[in-house]
Amino acid sequence: MCPKAFLALLCLVGWGTVFSLQAQPNDRCTHARLLQAGMRLRGQHNKQATISPEETPKGQPETCIKTFENDVWYQFVGDTAYQWYEVVVEPFECSTPAGLQALIIEAPSCDKETFVYRACANPYKDEPLRLFLRKVHHGAKYYVHVDGYDGTQCDFSISLSGIEEPFVDFSHLQNDYTPSPVGDAGADTPLLRLETENNEMTLLWEDDTQSNVQGFLVERWYEEFGKQAYGGIIGRVAPQQSVGTGTATYSFIDAFTPLAEGIKYCYRLVRVGEEGRAVYGQPVCHIVAHTIVSFSVSPVNEDPEHAGFYVVQYDNRSKQDLTFRILDAEKKELKVLVRAKEPRHASTLTINMAPYPAGVYYLRAEAKEGYFLRQFIKD
Repeated sequence: MCPKAFLALLCLVGWGTVFSLQAQPNDRCTHARLLQAGMRLRGQHNKQATISPEETPKGQPETCIKTFENDVWYQFVGDTAYQWYEVVVEPFECSTPAGLQALIIEAPSCDKETFVYRACANPYKDEPLRLFLRKVHHGAKYYVHVDGYDGTQCDFSISLSGIEEPFVDFSHLQNDYTPSPVGDAGADTPLLRLETENNEMTLLWEDDTQSNVQGFLVERWYEEFGKQAYGGIIGRVAPQQSVGTGTATYSFIDAFTPLAEGIKYCYRLVRVGEEGRAVYGQPVCHIVAHTIVSFSVSPVNEDPEHAGFYVVQYDNRSKQDLTFRILDAEKKELKVLVRAKEPRHASTLTINMAPYPAGVYYLRAEAKEGYFLRQFIKD
């Protein structure tokens, strides 16, 4: 007790400090709290937590985390009795809707130069995080790093599960640290082709329509950063299956990566088969030879207020002639609009498709530097 009134505030502050220290002992990697398979820790939080430069992990692009603000640490030891581990972090009562972010790191110590990243989750919102350790090394030390996105403070629970069955859940992966196969180990994965159009990278591949594929993971492959290459998952593609024999052609447009001339971009395809068996293809790379910088054109969208009309936004960054052509499914010209000496500005083009039947059409927008080709469908 504090016997004198003028000491009361000091007493309260003192007890508050002690409580904070007791509630936050794992603010440093060297004091990481131990997790065991089957364990769930409640009442966790990252309030008043700090970061330590000598043990702070790497951010993007090597992990899915942009910045580090207020981290806490956990650890467990790998046991090959399990085929994989799952860590679940469930936040609640967060100070902002941004939520938490987390990593699984394999390392013999808290020296960040020894960190090997095994899993990363950053949903950018207040929702549970799931991290998977898919390749377990017996006796290896693993750290779980939990941080508030953009300084968010949360109460949360954290659990560790050891699973003896094969890994099947690819739905929550963000960064895939599984290495590419050596030699012909990935021969079962379809051949990936890369093409550039509309200042975007298009990925193309084929697969048997009667195959047992459950889906595909499309990964942007990073190999030039530090020692550890990895795939950042940018898309999941559902299978095209049928009862008859045949081959399905798949395409995926990377709308997340702005392309620049002279830069090499690499991608990897993962084919997920029955029982969650994943076959990893070799990374395929493409050096972008040309991009259009003087203007840009959006996808073509149906005008919700006028039946039969479609709209497209364009941004002209240089005074120049612009030509807009409407093409049919065989890319034969139906009509054309020329806007001569178009000033520098952003504008909207309205396309009247009422006279034409339902089907597939294209908008080809041309300038001196090149063209954009946008497909749209009239129902």
